[in-house]
Amino acid sequence: ALVLPSYSFYYIKAKINETLTQAKFIATLKRESFDEVGYTFLAPRDYCSTVKITDNNTVFLQNFIEFMDQYSPENPSCNGLVMRALLDAGFTSDLVQNYWSKQDPEGITARFVATDGGITRVYPKR
Repeated sequence: ALVLPSYSFYYIKAKINETLTQAKFIATLKRESFDEVGYTFLAPRDYCSTVKITDNNTVFLQNFIEFMDQYSPENPSCNGLVMRALLDAGFTSDLVQNYWSKQDPEGITARFVATDGGITRVYPKR
């Protein structure tokens, strides 16, 4: 079943002040964490004006991560979308680690979650 809520009537205005929390959420986007938290996709949006939007999601995600590793989400070139994406990265990572990874439902080969913040996770990584 697929349930889609009304689009963008309400949303959380994210503010992640702690640098360690930001780094933890960014780490869940990296390829090294895919075994633990599933494949992660980031919608190609204008999160930070200096991160080039590409049609190739893998390249876009890598560019975004490289920018975040070098700068911070508070960089003047970034807007509120980046905090929403990072918050969703943290939420979806927790969903996989604390719930999905502890289940093995018969007949289900993979699960996915997509967020308004631009994060899509597919678990398990196959």
